[in-house]
Amino acid sequence: MQKCEKCHTPFTWIEIFKCQWAWGEKNNLIYCKTCDTEHKLIGESKIITNFFMIPIIILVIYLINMELFSSFFIYLLVSFLAYGVVSTLFPFFYRFQSKYHTNYRGKS
Repeated sequence: MQKCEKCHTPFTWIEIFKCQWAWGEKNNLIYCKTCDTEHKLIGESKIITNFFMIPIIILVIYLINMELFSSFFIYLLVSFLAYGVVSTLFPFFYRFQSKYHTNYRGKS
């Protein structure tokens, strides 16, 4: 897990997981619980986590082509379940950067 760039307090998995579901101005932002430094999710993290969605899309297309289920609702349920499982891994790949990032490099 990533740490705050200013005070090096580690972010928890649940803090990062909640960040991905935030709406509005708090979307993709996380605040250090110790020093209140704002960190923003960097673009590369979004790209990396979007690649995790490719297997889910392939799985759904495969299931539709195989006609394993008779109901669209079951396809939808399997898709959400697969996304839920994969999204629990996202916090391990997310990287954040504070807007004051250059001020804190190399300092303890």
